[in-house]
Amino acid sequence: MPFDDDSFDVVFSTFGHMFAPRHDVVAAEMARVTRPGGLIAICCWTPEGTVGEVFATSASFLPPPPPFASPPVLWGTRDHVRAMFPSATDVEFTELTATVEWGSPEDFADYFLTNFPMMVVAARMLGDRFADLRAAVLDVWRRRNEAHDGTLVLPQEYLQSLVRLG
Repeated sequence: MPFDDDSFDVVFSTFGHMFAPRHDVVAAEMARVTRPGGLIAICCWTPEGTVGEVFATSASFLPPPPPFASPPVLWGTRDHVRAMFPSATDVEFTELTATVEWGSPEDFADYFLTNFPMMVVAARMLGDRFADLRAAVLDVWRRRNEAHDGTLVLPQEYLQSLVRLG
C-alpha cells in the first residue's frame, strides 16, 4: 500500500481484502501501516454461510485458481485471521448476518449475476454454460431463502474480526 509504516490508528476492510489472492501479503501490509496499539477491523463472508456456499458452487464451474491464491472465505474463519496476524495482542470475533431482501430469487439473480465482478468474469469465461451456474446459484438461494411468499429473504453470514496489534 502506498503509505508509510505506522500511518494509521485504524485500518479496516469490509469484504474487500478477502479477494486478494495472497492473504499473507495483505495481512502484512495491513499490519505494516497500522501503528503499535492500533486496530485492524475486518468483515468477511464465512465458508459455511450463504455467500461461502455460492463461492463453492461457482468454483465448481470455473478453472482452479493459481496455486499461490488462497480462497477468499478463509478470512471468514477465526483460525485464519489469527494465523494472518501473529503479532496481535488481542483478537475479538463477532458472527453477524446481513440479510438481502428482494422481490424474488430470480430478480436478485438477474441483478447479482450481472453486477458482481466475479460473476461478470464467470459469464465471459463460461459462455452458454453460465446458465448452468445461474441455476446452481439460484438453487443455493432457494434453499436458504427464509421467505415463503415468492420473495427473497436471504441471510448472509459474516465474521467481524477486531485485531489489536502490539
